[in-house]
Amino acid sequence: MGINLDKVKEAMENYIGSEEHKKEIKKMEHDEFLKNRNIEKIRNMSIEERSNFIEKVYNKYRSDEYRERELKAGYYEARNSLYDVILDYGIKYGKLSSYNLNEHFPEEQYDIDGKFIVGIMYGQGSYVYVTPIEKDEVVPHIISNDEVEVYKPNGELLIKTDSELMFDDIRIQIAEKHLSGYYIIFKGEKREIQQNGYVEFQKGLFNKSLMLLATLIRLRGKKENITN
Repeated sequence: MGINLDKVKEAMENYIGSEEHKKEIKKMEHDEFLKNRNIEKIRNMSIEERSNFIEKVYNKYRSDEYRERELKAGYYEARNSLYDVILDYGIKYGKLSSYNLNEHFPEEQYDIDGKFIVGIMYGQGSYVYVTPIEKDEVVPHIISNDEVEVYKPNGELLIKTDSELMFDDIRIQIAEKHLSGYYIIFKGEKREIQQNGYVEFQKGLFNKSLMLLATLIRLRGKKENITN
């Protein structure tokens, strides 16, 4: 027997706007409020406080005592709801990373203060995990620029890209061919690409490499001051 699409549509229309639907929306809004509140609580901690908090959670969930208590309570897998809170924080304020990724299952992970990796592995039974970062370990971070939209003179989108090399190549072509009318939109602001390929400076436009270089120079300066 096939599905009666008309009845399905009718049921959905009756549900939308109903008291049950309104209660579900309120519950979702409340859950989102609690999630954001927990995220900001962790953010307002100092790095040391945040690290101590995550370490305590990590040690608790790995302890035999906790796992045995969860098994006795009837849970086949020990619950780790605080990992979900830490993951929410990592997604918003951590650094997207590529640290010992599993070759067989897709996952995403975040570096928190260079102290812990929090991630989620997707599969038949997705789970969240936390891993300490050793002091002598280097974590590859996935860094990309914010996307910029490049438009043709007629207003048609040419491309949306986060590649500075691709953007520079477009500017070179415009300069070589002495074209006019091309422009970009970045974070809601419009800037013309002049015939010589020049674009007026805009804060945040392909500045990630400069920010990283500035950090490297600052750290190098600190080391030189220590050695002198």
